[in-house]
Amino acid sequence: MLGWSRLLPWVVLTFPDMEWASLTKVAKAYDLQNRLGFITEVARSIASFRGDSLTVDKLLRCESELERSLLVREETLCNETITNAERRWLAVRRPEPAKRWHLLTDLSPENLNYYV
Repeated sequence: MLGWSRLLPWVVLTFPDMEWASLTKVAKAYDLQNRLGFITEVARSIASFRGDSLTVDKLLRCESELERSLLVREETLCNETITNAERRWLAVRRPEPAKRWHLLTDLSPENLNYYV
């Protein structure tokens, strides 16, 4: 997995008051709502672990909005050119939030412990 994708939850955690309506609109225009929803859920999990209830509430609202337009197709978080073997491996070992958002990735709050 590319390193930059591990930074995305940090952006969401650091700027929970960003212009979510515009971001969601652009994400939907480019069919990126599953990716944004997943990153938002990962960030929300970290905020919950930290006990930051204000951020949890904000991110939960954003996540719910994105969930209403969840795409059925399965895709990767950042690298569509992964091999079929990698796809199969990730399909079996991905975390529950990745399954829910139909993403093939191993990114989870547990492997982002430097955020907590």
